[in-house]
Amino acid sequence: MTETSDTRAAETRLITSGRDALVIATIMVGMFLAPFDSSIVNIALPTLATDLGVSLSQVAWVATAYLLTSASLILAMGRLGDVVGLRRVYTAGFTVFGIGSLACAFAPSLAWLIPARVLQALGAAMFFATGPAIVANTFPAKRRGRALGMVTLAVSVGLMAGPPLGGFLLEAFGWPSIFLINVPLAVLVVFVSSRALPADEPHDVTFDVFGSIWAGGALVGLLVSVSRAAEFGLDFGTAASAAIALVCAVLFVRQEMRHPHPMIDLRLFGNAELGSATVGPVVNYLAMFTATFLLPFYLLRVLGLGESAAGLVLLATPATMAVASPLAGRLADRFDNRRLAAGGLLGVAAGLGAISLLPVDASMVTVAAALVVLGVGASLFGVPNTNLILGLVPPAQRGIGSALVGEARTVGMALGIALSSAVVTIVLAGSDMLERGGVLSAVDAETFLGAMALATRIGAGLAVVGMVILVVGRRRH
Repeated sequence: MTETSDTRAAETRLITSGRDALVIATIMVGMFLAPFDSSIVNIALPTLATDLGVSLSQVAWVATAYLLTSASLILAMGRLGDVVGLRRVYTAGFTVFGIGSLACAFAPSLAWLIPARVLQALGAAMFFATGPAIVANTFPAKRRGRALGMVTLAVSVGLMAGPPLGGFLLEAFGWPSIFLINVPLAVLVVFVSSRALPADEPHDVTFDVFGSIWAGGALVGLLVSVSRAAEFGLDFGTAASAAIALVCAVLFVRQEMRHPHPMIDLRLFGNAELGSATVGPVVNYLAMFTATFLLPFYLLRVLGLGESAAGLVLLATPATMAVASPLAGRLADRFDNRRLAAGGLLGVAAGLGAISLLPVDASMVTVAAALVVLGVGASLFGVPNTNLILGLVPPAQRGIGSALVGEARTVGMALGIALSSAVVTIVLAGSDMLERGGVLSAVDAETFLGAMALATRIGAGLAVVGMVILVVGRRRH
């Protein structure tokens, strides 16, 4: 075999050396832990409320503080990776995350636990923002899609493993164990990443501190305003949060236009292809979460399933993504990423359309089948779209490119929950049917189904709009 054929053969394999394997494994741990730590805590909230002697509304801040902190910092951490080095930020993120996890495990009160969760979220933002960028810089374009497919696989496994493993740890060892389980993994990654991940030289530029502050303020204001709007409507708190988001957004744009080394180079979005690809994750997760938020109510209150059975059905989407994401990565290395992502959004729309047609007596298999279609579409969109974005962003700015994908995901999830919640609130017209215990009556079940159908059809329509934006973006480019 000639040297050229040897090179081509190597390019067809994802892992060509032991170091490649270590890079993939190290980044996969980070991509697993961030969603895992978010999902595992949710199942522990009732236990935390009882043990710490607080109300459910108070203990909800354990989850909310994590979400808001990571959302406000992920862009800044991505840019920090571009400035001081991706490996440095990724490794430091696990150090902070491990310390935060220890602090959470030994928290004597809610007043201690919430700041510890903020520290955890800071660490998670650091490694979640920089991980995909390290993959993009390590693997050549012909193998990048498959590498990102493995990263997406880790995210799906993290989402799947959280609830069942959290339930086991709670019953066997108590709630501190759900935080302590992070510590050995964090120590291992700190040890391995400093040796296995490729070194990258810091850039001789200043970090845009005020840009990161205004960006964080705009994102937190946006998330708080949409969450309040769904729960309380357009009250003073909602208006104030929206106003803060708008002011911070204006200050952010002004700062970025003036700073010699901005956190986000806004000129990048003069490329219509990159702009449309960045909008894609927002639309994708907004559409998907119209179903993700409402399906538990449908399974428990309409079909009358138990919590274990409902959880098993809901695993269909992340399980499908765990299988399909590596395959989507292979396709991303061979075919046009934009067309694949557009096809993925069409699959998401098809899955949501199927969910909107579910009757009051659907079988578990029928619901799971619709969720499988949704998972296939999400996988076919996610990996190619991420590969597209990281391929369009200059190598020196891949940290912020990676962070943009994560930020778009968070914003889309929040908007999807707010949209579906608002639709249900309007359709139910003040009814307390969902607050009452037990399975819904036939009349109430039909009313709820109408609300879920409307929300998921809106989500399907938005997915189609996202597909059009992707196609038009390519033509404009």
